[in-house]
Amino acid sequence: MQVIVTTRADHRGEEVPSGFELDGRTIEVAELMDEWRGEEDTYFKLKDGSGSLYILHFDEKRGDWDLTMFQTERGQAVAAELNLKPSRRPSQRGDGAM
Repeated sequence: MQVIVTTRADHRGEEVPSGFELDGRTIEVAELMDEWRGEEDTYFKLKDGSGSLYILHFDEKRGDWDLTMFQTERGQAVAAELNLKPSRRPSQRGDGAM
């Protein structure tokens, strides 16, 4: 999904997202968590003030920004909880006891 992104210079002087428009709302970047730079593409992992997680992609050749992933803080908590629950497998004792 294409988005309109505002940028600022980081400590190295490189442009990073400071905010973007999504569904008519302005999302302010509270934390830039990570970035991956390629020859013609850059990905930015960031959070907004509510804790929602986003991954923005910048295509340098086209000059376009895309939103590639979005997850609310609640969605992150549910996903983490599901990943931490132990699986329900029968014991290795062979008697079916759990």
